[in-house]
Amino acid sequence: MRRSLGVGFALVGFVAFLFAGFGVLPAGAGEYPTKSITLICPFPTGGTIDGNARAIAEAVRKHLPRSVAVVNRPGGAGSIGVTEVMQAKPDGYTIGVSGVSSMSIAPHLTELPYKGPEDFAHIIGLTVVPAVLAVNSNAPYKGLREFLDASKAAPGKLKVSTSAKGTNVHLGGIWLSTVTNAGFVVAPFTGGGETIAALLGGHVDATLETTATVQPMIQAGKMRAVAVFGPQRVSAIPDVPTAKELNIPVEFPAYYSLFAPKSTPEAVLTILRDAFLKATKEELFLTFMRNSVAEPLPLIGNAMLNKLKADYEVYGKLAEQVGLKTK
Repeated sequence: MRRSLGVGFALVGFVAFLFAGFGVLPAGAGEYPTKSITLICPFPTGGTIDGNARAIAEAVRKHLPRSVAVVNRPGGAGSIGVTEVMQAKPDGYTIGVSGVSSMSIAPHLTELPYKGPEDFAHIIGLTVVPAVLAVNSNAPYKGLREFLDASKAAPGKLKVSTSAKGTNVHLGGIWLSTVTNAGFVVAPFTGGGETIAALLGGHVDATLETTATVQPMIQAGKMRAVAVFGPQRVSAIPDVPTAKELNIPVEFPAYYSLFAPKSTPEAVLTILRDAFLKATKEELFLTFMRNSVAEPLPLIGNAMLNKLKADYEVYGKLAEQVGLKTK
């Protein structure tokens, strides 16, 4: 009998050692995940947010026992894809990637199934990327002031492409035009890929996009950046000044994060946060950030929520000032 008890206690001790060494699934997580996880990107392929989604999905492979598949659901300034995640079963198998635009701006501009960032469970921040105004390399505008002066000389003639209506760059473009009395037309497209095509095709005179979206064209000599709309200059284009340096108090950097349906069990969120946090430190994702001229956004859970809530207030006031806020 004593021998049996001894063996029993030894087995219990061994199992405890295994759990301590290799980790235990948090209570409520079961065997999650037992199948592929769908990561919904609410914008088309080719843009910055799609790049974030695909890079993190690849980088997280070694930290989850199942793959993460990116599915694009563009439309409604990102609100269609975000809503799909909101309405998905809160079991951790459908999550989303989003930008500040979909979470903190879109709810001010139209009636949506979700009212703001508090309607979701937030996993982790990914990257932050400044916005830039870029023109074709053969354009006559050497700087932001020259472009603004040309816009003032012919109100309504010059056009600036941006991502979809309600994105930070779209609202930022209207903000820039209003603050400077420039008079250029802001032309929103579906996503970053289309804004680039519009400029290269001569359909618009400039594009207001994230650095990540325009950087390949700048490197190829097809475009030239004239201003950065962030708190500091960008290392990849160090000669391009910020708008603040030109005494234009306008900045609207983009940033991206992962989220889940609000009622997703905390145990499942813990697994996701741990896996994706490790993924952001993988060389694959670090390389993506360098190539995208992006900086890390190391915010987890409520810290990510609080940032989105703060910008929700800022963009709400801005939307009201430029007459876009839904009453």
